[in-house]
Amino acid sequence: MDIGAKQESLVHPLTGIDPPLTPLSVAIVGVGRWGRNLLRVARNTVGVRLTGVVEPADVGDLGVPLAPDVGGLIREVRPDAVILASPSEVHYEQARQALMSGCHVFVEKPLALRSSDARELCTLAREHRRTLMVGHILRYHPGISAVRALVDGGEFGAPVRVSSARMVERASEENPWWCLAPHDLSLVEHLAGAPIDNVRCWGVGNSARAQYRCANGVTGDVRVAFEAPKNSWVRVTCEGGEIRFVGNDSRVTVRIRGRTVTVGVAPLEPLALEFMHFVSCIRTGQAPKTDGPDGLAVVQALEAGDRSWARGGKWEPVC
Repeated sequence: MDIGAKQESLVHPLTGIDPPLTPLSVAIVGVGRWGRNLLRVARNTVGVRLTGVVEPADVGDLGVPLAPDVGGLIREVRPDAVILASPSEVHYEQARQALMSGCHVFVEKPLALRSSDARELCTLAREHRRTLMVGHILRYHPGISAVRALVDGGEFGAPVRVSSARMVERASEENPWWCLAPHDLSLVEHLAGAPIDNVRCWGVGNSARAQYRCANGVTGDVRVAFEAPKNSWVRVTCEGGEIRFVGNDSRVTVRIRGRTVTVGVAPLEPLALEFMHFVSCIRTGQAPKTDGPDGLAVVQALEAGDRSWARGGKWEPVC
């Protein structure tokens, strides 16, 4: 193969960029508590060049251009991709602006606060042929990958029930259902192997609980809260055994035929894996594991939970 043919084979099917030779320029919107982590990961990812930041607060000299808003950032640095770690209420408008400007977009959860807005973002990404990915970080945890591999292996039979709980040890005025549960709802659909069809939700103060039914008959429940002590776990009950992931110590255990076995988990940072997946999807044109439609499905389940909560915890269809 001559050099010209080799270069042609590497050209991205959507952007026409040769990935090995062209650094991906990335800009970040919001470098608060979580955005700082994304800033660090972006700077440490090979083949990525951080080109700008949007942040209204005084964050000091970050060594890159600082813009007051998304539009100004895009006009000034023209990034290939925009990372949104901004407040949820502006996700839709900022993502819309970035997609219409020709940028690939990574949005921290939730994708939007209304399913109609989330659906529009999916349409824009498709029309502009750009990658749209949602930050459902649990899907990229090596422990969850181990759980999914065990489910797919078939030794335990088909999943019957998927339950999860996550307590975050910090004070927050945010709604725990919309702030914390998006991760769990995306995870439930991933491990159950089917979308959530019906939800009932209730809560008090900084805590929310929900039960759900999936299209394939899998059921389960989710509990999220801002409370101490910090704790998280996921349990998949299958026809012939149980698989459990405990987030605090990244341990996966399986119980089958009366015995319990611990499964090793690779000590890799989920956020770094998530970000590298986003970069890979841009370069190859493949759909992200947590793409726009995944984000839309989660927003629809959240809306159904809101309707249920308002009706005293009655079952509501996801639509």
